[in-house]
Amino acid sequence: MNVPRISVVMPVYNAAPWLEAAVHSILRQTCRDFEFIAVDDGSTDGSGALLGRLAARDPRLRVVSRPNTGIVGALNDGLRLARGDYIARMDADDIALPERFDRQSDYLGGHPDCVAVGSAFIYMDARGALLKWNPRPLAHAEIEARLLLGDGGAIIHPAVMMRRSAVESAGGYRESAQWIEDLDLYLRLARIGTLANLPEVLLHYRYHEQSVNFTRNAGRSERKLAVLAEAHAARGLAFDAAACRSAPHPERIDADAARDFALTSLRFADRRTPWRYALRALLREPASRATWKTVSYLAKVSLGFIARPQAGPASVPRLLYIGQVPAEGTGSPVIVLRHLQRLSAAGWKITVVAEEGQETGTCRSAGWTVAHLPHRRAWWPPFRRDIALSRRVRTSLLGRECRRLTAGSPPDAVLGYLAAHSDFSAEIAARFARQSGVPLSLLIHDDAAAFAPDSAGKTRLRRRHAWILKQARRCWFVSPELAAAYDVPDTARRILPPIPEGRAETAVWQARRAKPRVVYAGHIWAPQFPLLGKIARVLDSAGARLTLLSRATDDLATFLATGVPADHLAPFPSNREALDYLVENADGILVSYTETVAEMPWIGTSFPSKLVEYTHLGLPCAIVAPAESSVGRWAARTAWSEFYLPDELGRVGEWAWELRQEPVWRQRREASLALARGEFSPEKIQASFAAGLLRT
Repeated sequence: MNVPRISVVMPVYNAAPWLEAAVHSILRQTCRDFEFIAVDDGSTDGSGALLGRLAARDPRLRVVSRPNTGIVGALNDGLRLARGDYIARMDADDIALPERFDRQSDYLGGHPDCVAVGSAFIYMDARGALLKWNPRPLAHAEIEARLLLGDGGAIIHPAVMMRRSAVESAGGYRESAQWIEDLDLYLRLARIGTLANLPEVLLHYRYHEQSVNFTRNAGRSERKLAVLAEAHAARGLAFDAAACRSAPHPERIDADAARDFALTSLRFADRRTPWRYALRALLREPASRATWKTVSYLAKVSLGFIARPQAGPASVPRLLYIGQVPAEGTGSPVIVLRHLQRLSAAGWKITVVAEEGQETGTCRSAGWTVAHLPHRRAWWPPFRRDIALSRRVRTSLLGRECRRLTAGSPPDAVLGYLAAHSDFSAEIAARFARQSGVPLSLLIHDDAAAFAPDSAGKTRLRRRHAWILKQARRCWFVSPELAAAYDVPDTARRILPPIPEGRAETAVWQARRAKPRVVYAGHIWAPQFPLLGKIARVLDSAGARLTLLSRATDDLATFLATGVPADHLAPFPSNREALDYLVENADGILVSYTETVAEMPWIGTSFPSKLVEYTHLGLPCAIVAPAESSVGRWAARTAWSEFYLPDELGRVGEWAWELRQEPVWRQRREASLALARGEFSPEKIQASFAAGLLRT
């Protein structure tokens, strides 16, 4: 008997309404070199008899019957019978597209290091109506990062093809991971080889209230945390259970999901489906403003006032970003740029809405759509930014302009950035989300009220920001301290470190200079100079030298003119050039603020993006800051050994002197790189961010 190349394993339990379509989708694959093992796990709805009739028509289909014990037992029975080099998973209620096996087996054949490959998929409902296109992360690093956050859907289980040898080496499926068996297996496979997803859609995934996602929630959260704790320990990573804990899956399709499907299903040919889901949302939440906005939008599409979105299964997810234009450099614009670049690489279509006059060259060169908002139109009322009613009217009008600009291709998600210096664009994004029903995500890196000159200004900002944040589905705060400053529901609140560029080249030990060079790189606020001066003198006494890599200012010139033992280096044209310089020339990195939080109130909640970035350089990193600062509290939570209070500068001198000792230098280097691989991994940060953009 010929040994097939692929073994298809499909567990079956009470799937009669959809079973025949699922089986036919496998038997009609363009690749014919497979065996099909269907394991009936004690079905009571006639699924077993139906499988028997189907098997009689095609010898490739083998049916195995067993008492009902759950999906893990059924899967392992199927694996024991499998003979092919590759294992293709399939569920009894889904539809595999005809070229799935050809595309996945070709990929595995051309990538011997890859042990499992999935694909993008489209949600369909119990009737078979197509609902929503779902991309998956493509690269191993991002897939593994999402898995380590508890997202088993980083590779959707019924769309995966795996090497049988790798699955056997990993130990197959484990009973202790019942109902999260895919997450558990993927995490073990990721230690054997690489994981991947193909960008094209190869599966229609049935999303309905009879599926295990809705019916098998008991104990799932506890099992998931146990699996994640084990996976982190196996990789030598710290495990933050709070960051991986997710809300229980709803027991039915709620109004939020129904509104989302009403909008996303517009891209497919069926014109009744959007209205079915709009009606479901109305029944769930009849008084919801978001639901009525969705109904209004569907009515305008039906009447031809708004163009119907591009149809077809090739549709890609669309993100609308409204805010300060992403660009290279420092601060939040480069953070936003990195997130958008990674989304674009994963197949997202990006549209950036900018105010007139902003430079958009970086966005255009990335191939993104760029649209400009007008300052005003002739029929708009006059605008006064400091008058609440005028501001509300103008941001509402600009939100409608965004809807007009995206009418032909409505976004699946909208992103805004609540900046410390300006919240106007974030308010426009909130107005647009409220008007359109599109889920809004907000990045928040600073407590803008901390910069307000008086209490009245703080109160005004707090009130306005409370409304903006209320419109967001996800609020991404840069630190727990910043999140605590805002009254945001737990369902919307998330912690997201600023995403670093990341780099493969890191510093290596070399003969140290007579005076180790400690570099402070970044903006220097005026209140920082007194502490920097003390640090420079302590380093000088310890035989080290402080270099300030920062923009030249009058304050800096005055500081250097006092004779402080420090050097100045002008900023480089790009962030990458600056990082390259540090790898080659620095012996250690300094992150420093002020002696007290009162001198710079925002450090109580803001987290230094430069710390996240510099851990990737493989350089020792000393932090000097008050214990009450956000970075101080982080150091206490993580037991970061190179954190020093402003009154412990003698210890900073000892730290600098020890940079001459290779064993100590290497130990500190490894501590930095451990952070870069763990909490500050760009793949992990992006995985968390991307997973929260869309409703799933």
